[in-house]
Amino acid sequence: MARTFTYTPEELANLATQYLDKCKEQNLIPLLQEFGTEIGLDSDTLSRYLHDDSVKQYSEPLKKIKSASESGLVRGVVSENKPIGKMFILKANHGYVEKQHVTHSGTLNMAMILDQLEGKSTRELKEGEDYQVLDQLE
Repeated sequence: MARTFTYTPEELANLATQYLDKCKEQNLIPLLQEFGTEIGLDSDTLSRYLHDDSVKQYSEPLKKIKSASESGLVRGVVSENKPIGKMFILKANHGYVEKQHVTHSGTLNMAMILDQLEGKSTRELKEGEDYQVLDQLE
C-alpha cells in the first residue's frame, strides 16, 4: 500500500519558507515541532521526513528549519543573561554536550592504582621506565 502525503515536497517547502519568514518578522526562534503543529504534522512524521531516505525529498525544508532553530538558540545562549532553556534544547534536539576539561597535575602512583584494580601486590614502578600491563584484570 502506497503512502499518502498531506503535502507535496513543493508545498512543504513553501510552508517552511512562510514559517521561517514569520519567525524572522516576529523575532522568534523557529522550532521544528511548532512548525509541525502549525501545519498538522506530528513528531513521528517530521522525524520520518528528516531521516527516512525513501522520503528524502521532504527533508530539505525541515533541515532548513532545524538549522535556523539551532542558529537562533546558539545566538540566544551567547547573548542572553540566562540561557539555560536554550542550552537544554540544544542538548536535547541538536546533539550538543557539555565538555569538562580535566587537567591532572602531580604524580600518579601506578603501583597503588594497579593494586586497587587487581586487588593484589604489584612490583615497584620506577620513574621514567615504560611498563606494560600483561595480566588480564578480573
